Amino acid sequence: MFKTVSTAAIAALIATSALAAAPPKTTGAVVKGGQYVGATQYTGLIDPDGLCAGVAGLAVGQNTSSVASITGLGATWTSTIANANPTPSAPYGVGWINCQFPALPAASAFVATTIGTATEYVATPTDVETTSCLASNGTPYTLTSSNTTVGGEAQTLTVTVLPVNTGGKDYGFRLTSGNSALSVNGNTICFLSTDAVYLNGSK
Repeated sequence: MFKTVSTAAIAALIATSALAAAPPKTTGAVVKGGQYVGATQYTGLIDPDGLCAGVAGLAVGQNTSSVASITGLGATWTSTIANANPTPSAPYGVGWINCQFPALPAASAFVATTIGTATEYVATPTDVETTSCLASNGTPYTLTSSNTTVGGEAQTLTVTVLPVNTGGKDYGFRLTSGNSALSVNGNTICFLSTDAVYLNGSK
């Protein structure tokens, strides 16, 4: 003869068992640690005093390449931006710029978006984020980015984890910023928009 178990006892049993544990939340957004190559284009410039254009030589449409050291999502990262052909007529073309970036969003911050048959993951950071850089000419500067208004300019900032290729070996992400405040010695001299892609190819 079977013994009847009360509803309360069943609930208590389930609550203490593995059945009660919710499955771990996974978004599929993955960025593996390692060395990444990057390509950045300057997509916009607000420069009322002409300092970024006239002194630094920045202009919409310029491109830079870089090598980045990535730890993974949720962690800070560094990048060396390189321009192979600096010339007096293009003073923005310093030999290199070393930058310390704020932490990438955690995997839980990304929302899946279907692009054709692939899925990419997009996060929009809610905090004001500051990237600290030092150029080879000795000039330190910062880029302040957010999804709010800074210095009277509406800013945008998104991080997109790109779909992993077949076989799950190659990883990448895209960093898009609108109207980041570029400051030298604490003084904002212009607002720069950028679109950058970082890729890590594994064999």
